[in-house]
Amino acid sequence: AAEAYNASDEIIDVQLGWGTPVELVNSSALYQNEPNPFTGETQISFRLAEAERASIRIRDVQGRLVLQSEGDYAAGVHELRIKRSDLPSAGVYYYTLQAGDFIATKKMILLE
Repeated sequence: AAEAYNASDEIIDVQLGWGTPVELVNSSALYQNEPNPFTGETQISFRLAEAERASIRIRDVQGRLVLQSEGDYAAGVHELRIKRSDLPSAGVYYYTLQAGDFIATKKMILLE
């Protein structure tokens, strides 16, 4: 039988669980774009804890806004595809998701 011990050398229960913890499902998140770096197209995924208006803003390294996408989204996971032609040139970009009080930023790289 499997056993586990705490810091006081007492036996504790061993449990194996599958799935996503409830606290992660009930929170918003911005994921890293895939692929990254990219040349032709990339996908930005995000999860919203509840239905609400959200925006994704992409900025260059100088902080200039180069692309913005806004919409009303249901709770759950969503994807935004970015094509090479949507961005002005190769380089490093930062994308920010804002939905209600949630704000998160990630970095992506567009290669030649």
